[in-house]
Amino acid sequence: MLLGAVRLLHESPETRRAAGDRFPKILVDEYQDTNLPQYVLLRQMSEDRDDVFVVGDPDQAIYGWRGAELQNILSFQRDFPSARRIDLQLAYRSGARLLEAAGAMIRSNAERLDHRLRCANPAGLPPAVHHAADPTAEAAFAVERAAARIRRDDGEVAVLYRTNAQSGALENAFRRAGIRYRITGGESFYNRPEILDALACLQAASDPGADDEAMRRFADLPPHPRTGRRMYAEIDGMAGPSFWNRAERAARSGALPDYHAANLRLRLELAPALRDAAERMPLDALVDEALARTGYRQAAAASADAEDRLDNLAELAYDASVFARDNGGADAGTPEDRLRLLAAFLDHCRSMRTPERADGAGVRVTLSTLHGTKGLEFDTVVLAGFDAEHLPHRRTVASAPDARAAIEEERRLAYVGMTRARTELFLSVPSVTGHGAKQRATAPSPFLSEIPERLRTTTTPDAPQADPPADITMGPLGPERSLQI
Repeated sequence: MLLGAVRLLHESPETRRAAGDRFPKILVDEYQDTNLPQYVLLRQMSEDRDDVFVVGDPDQAIYGWRGAELQNILSFQRDFPSARRIDLQLAYRSGARLLEAAGAMIRSNAERLDHRLRCANPAGLPPAVHHAADPTAEAAFAVERAAARIRRDDGEVAVLYRTNAQSGALENAFRRAGIRYRITGGESFYNRPEILDALACLQAASDPGADDEAMRRFADLPPHPRTGRRMYAEIDGMAGPSFWNRAERAARSGALPDYHAANLRLRLELAPALRDAAERMPLDALVDEALARTGYRQAAAASADAEDRLDNLAELAYDASVFARDNGGADAGTPEDRLRLLAAFLDHCRSMRTPERADGAGVRVTLSTLHGTKGLEFDTVVLAGFDAEHLPHRRTVASAPDARAAIEEERRLAYVGMTRARTELFLSVPSVTGHGAKQRATAPSPFLSEIPERLRTTTTPDAPQADPPADITMGPLGPERSLQI
């Protein structure tokens, strides 16, 4: 639609003049998030006019991955030389110490407009850095911080993370603690398509006749072409106590087209091999084996959203390792023990598909990606995964055509997350990421070193953060936007 409008105004001067006459004054909000077609459309409609009013903050430009052009706002005064810039200087959300710390970090960006803020709130607490042993310990810390706020009956808590995959350990921890939560900026980890597909592979290894929904997924998984309603209609028309039993009959019946029957037979033949692996392997290794044997990991790696899907699949394997450890099955010896552990894990995952989440009264905790939390604010924020693997996101930077620009956008994303906090901000740094043989040590985010030590403190689950020296003053950056007209 945007491209069609741009083309029309480009090809028809009469239409361009008519559009300008109909909209003599133009207001654009969140100008830092506009893309190139939107920019061109604004220039076309404001031709020979100065009545353009835009609002935005380049320090909160976090949507370059979907086409937003930071230069639109940085070059506004060049594009409209008579424009006057007005900075909104009074910040109302965060305390002065939080803003000073966030400002110190964001000033490392070269592509930005410098501006100074005055804080309307008391100085408050500085951000506290928490070092966690691993993502499970990090999730336990987030639960503890949320529980402390809930006990005080004092405001709302957000746990923010860079990737959807990070929510798995957090959802598990909050569910175990009996703390209700809502999810914004995404869906429950256990409802994501690639997780449901992976769990279908595990169900085939455990008991194919016990879960018809999972086996319908397993019968039609990539990398084979989706076979659709024809195959399912034939299977459902067969007699049998379960989908799997009916699928076996359909594969032998000759009623399916050859390519449908061949794909179905491959899946039917794979189930015994997966069960054999389940009897021999630790639970997390079984997840990796099932994804490899079915070809699903390769198909996920070739998909348009490969990065997110692979992260989620890796998180599922980590979840499996934690479940095995917590349920005495990390060193399960007999085949029967391993199969019982697998069945228990599948039951656990089914229970997590309907998380205790709601938008009603009494829900004090929000889990959200950093991208999904823009515009929101919370009394306490735990920023999980403040490490060199996630912030900046390693694979995003490695695959970017301009690594410097990608790192600057990642820094802006961290800035947005930090400035969601009103009174408490915890930057959580796990020592390791991954699981099993793929577990590796990780360093704190390089963004942490950009926050002077005098502007932050450290905390542990047993020791709340302490007030810093009282001589910290408000610096030149904060979360609110600059206004240009």
